[in-house]
Amino acid sequence: MVVERKGRHTVFDSKAFPALNTADGKVEGYAWLAERVNTFINVVRPRVRSAATDYAERLS
Repeated sequence: MVVERKGRHTVFDSKAFPALNTADGKVEGYAWLAERVNTFINVVRPRVRSAATDYAERLS
């Protein structure tokens, strides 16, 4: 979800889980978090590589 906060766009995701102090809640919560972090990294990684390549080319 993208929202505007203080004049800037912010991306966030949320989901309700059972109590995280239970075994089922922890398993479900950590699985969801791991998937979201992995997706974020997979989206950002090519852009970081591209920016690093551009920066290295400017230095040479």
